[in-house]
Amino acid sequence: MLCSWDTTPVEGAGPQTPYQFYGGDLSGVVEKLDHIQQLGADVIYLTPFFPARSNHRYDASTFAFVDPLLGGDQALVELVEAAHARGLKVMGDLTANHSGDAHEWFRRALAEPDSEEAGYYYFNDDHTGYESWYGVPSLPKLNWTSKGLRERFVLADDSPVARWLKPPFNLDGWRIDVGNMTGRLGATDLNHDVARLIADRVREINPDAALLAEATNDAAPDFSGEHWHGAMTYSNFTRPLWSWLAGDAAHVNFFGTPCPAPTGPAPRTSWPPIWIWRPLSAGTSGSRT
Repeated sequence: MLCSWDTTPVEGAGPQTPYQFYGGDLSGVVEKLDHIQQLGADVIYLTPFFPARSNHRYDASTFAFVDPLLGGDQALVELVEAAHARGLKVMGDLTANHSGDAHEWFRRALAEPDSEEAGYYYFNDDHTGYESWYGVPSLPKLNWTSKGLRERFVLADDSPVARWLKPPFNLDGWRIDVGNMTGRLGATDLNHDVARLIADRVREINPDAALLAEATNDAAPDFSGEHWHGAMTYSNFTRPLWSWLAGDAAHVNFFGTPCPAPTGPAPRTSWPPIWIWRPLSAGTSGSRT
């Protein structure tokens, strides 16, 4: 649903929330590069730019090209070139945990149980059901026991991991969506194995590229120094902050908005306590304020 910035309100929660498109594109980011630079930022992080059915685009229908609604491949090339000319870096967002149910791999997997692509996902015995992220049917979960998936997603020259880091796109790294869930299902835990696979491929292409993993829990156990460079984590900051913002709300949705968004000026109030780790001298454990 194409919406107007001037007349169509944002639906924070409801059936139309994932389908409201307001017309922003990558060329619009180029127009704001001076402003971004004035803010002191040195990295631009893009949420997924692949075609998808939703406005968040974590349900990619292909990893092969940039969504035409965002300007297509050339718009990404021009954005990265313009950013690099200003000394800014550009990071993409990649879903290694799942694709969309409209993805070409999944459509073939669903239609042809004996296909290689069927091994990229988790189907039940009679091929009538499949595993998905949090039970959301539009986000079928990738099965990293598949050698074919590893080749096609990471190792091949035209793989999603590799292709966009190389010319003419030259992204400066990836943020891996729900990195803490990737390669994990029940007793199967290939998380660190997949992380190393991706990290090794990224370093092979660009040793200076950054690789972050989203973590919806404590990220510390998933860091061995051999894969992710850092985490985009919500448990230690976002959850306490959103709980405070939600006040007496009965339920806080940590995978969406914490409560109905206010439309007026913010009231005067005290900020919540925020824990900040301050390292002390050698031999001490640090302090929190």
